[in-house]
Amino acid sequence: MSIFNDDRYWNKTYQFIKKNYQRGDIIIAPHPFEKEFKNTIIYSETDTFDIHDAQWVVIHKGMTNELDITLVHKALKQLSAVFANEVFVVLTSHNNIRTLKVGDIHLEPLLIEFLDQTSDKIYRVDSQKKSLIQKIRQNQDLKEFLSSLLHPVIKGKPNVHELYITLREAKAIQLNIKNLGYLLATEMYERQESSNISANKRKVGLTSKLTTQEDIESDWVKYWCQCLHMRPIYHRKVWELCYVTQAIYENIGDNPPKKGLGFGCGEEPLASLFASWGHNVTVTDLHPEKVKGLGWDETAQHTDSLEKAYRQDLIDRETFEKNVSLQYVDMNEIPISFDNQYDYCWSVCAFEHLGSIQKGLDFVKNAMNVLKPGGIAVHTTEFNYTNEPETIDDWVTVIFQQKHIEQLANELKTNGYDVAPLDFSVGDGVLDRFIDVPPYAVGEGWLNKESWQDVNQSVHLKLSVDGIPCTCVGLIILKPLD
Repeated sequence: MSIFNDDRYWNKTYQFIKKNYQRGDIIIAPHPFEKEFKNTIIYSETDTFDIHDAQWVVIHKGMTNELDITLVHKALKQLSAVFANEVFVVLTSHNNIRTLKVGDIHLEPLLIEFLDQTSDKIYRVDSQKKSLIQKIRQNQDLKEFLSSLLHPVIKGKPNVHELYITLREAKAIQLNIKNLGYLLATEMYERQESSNISANKRKVGLTSKLTTQEDIESDWVKYWCQCLHMRPIYHRKVWELCYVTQAIYENIGDNPPKKGLGFGCGEEPLASLFASWGHNVTVTDLHPEKVKGLGWDETAQHTDSLEKAYRQDLIDRETFEKNVSLQYVDMNEIPISFDNQYDYCWSVCAFEHLGSIQKGLDFVKNAMNVLKPGGIAVHTTEFNYTNEPETIDDWVTVIFQQKHIEQLANELKTNGYDVAPLDFSVGDGVLDRFIDVPPYAVGEGWLNKESWQDVNQSVHLKLSVDGIPCTCVGLIILKPLD
């Protein structure tokens, strides 16, 4: 006797497919189906099978361990669920059959099981993640279902779904981290301010290195903060500005005449400071038409006029206008007219926004062309200081790793340049171990102004960028004299 006669679940599934089956259809299904339908591909034969060639996929809920998870993922993405019972879920490419709602009592458990099985294997793959997100946006039922798993309250009752129970304290944990980290950093800053540490301009033998608490507490950072009219708070952006200035001072000096070129300057104060030394400075940024929709204007990461580079507390207007000029430059296409024109160049957290890790590395190498012999390049960028093999690439913001910086240094040395020694120590201070988490600004998301207006939000040396612990890395590169 056939199992389709002995078991009502198998029989109902078979009858449904038989009713809607079209001649030549290919079916992926458990092996008993191959006796009933000519073009059946059984589970064990799907390793190299292209899901695009199948019109039907029959998933036996008790046999999901025999199915390739990637194939199931593609099936759920490309086909529609049209039948489900206690044992089976049937998917098809035929669009003339009524589809099931995601919340169907027989379909929902399979989706949950699928989410559990693929959480580690599928969702780390960016391309597949994007496809799944796109499907969720297109399928309102699926979107509502997944949203319900993460909503704290459903129809006035607490969400007791296991997935939400696992995540429901996440916001409280974030608030605890931010509260403790910010209050500690504020207390430590106030203690530093009340100390008798003097601010000195001196050469410290700066290396290519990461942001550290020790640097923030140093006399040289305190000195440049005074020059830039900044507070020496525990923030990586403070470190970046002081790092670039210290590197240029150590290798070029602060006496005129010198020529400097800044890449992706935004509204940073460095051009005004260097111009106050008597240097001739060119600030560059992407053309305003190319930054629309990127959010850089709102976060002071772009300058569309020379006025935004002017700091009246650092330099008088006449000297600024005499010594500073603006040019629109795509960092991926540095003009040849810049070659051999400058004593130094710099960028502050800019080359991670060029589209990919490789483009960022190429920029650093290409930027050496603008320097005169004996010139110096100083750059800072986002750095993933974990030992995990994965990082973010091909994105709005990419995150470099030690292997990328080492590769870059080796290529620069091969091309005849000198690179300051690489130091990848994350530091051993308490704030070197504090990893801030989003949101990062008062009034952003659930970080409301009313509750957080008295808290210093500008304190973190390390932070999570798209889930990856990051800090800043600074690079110093010298072009030898001919």
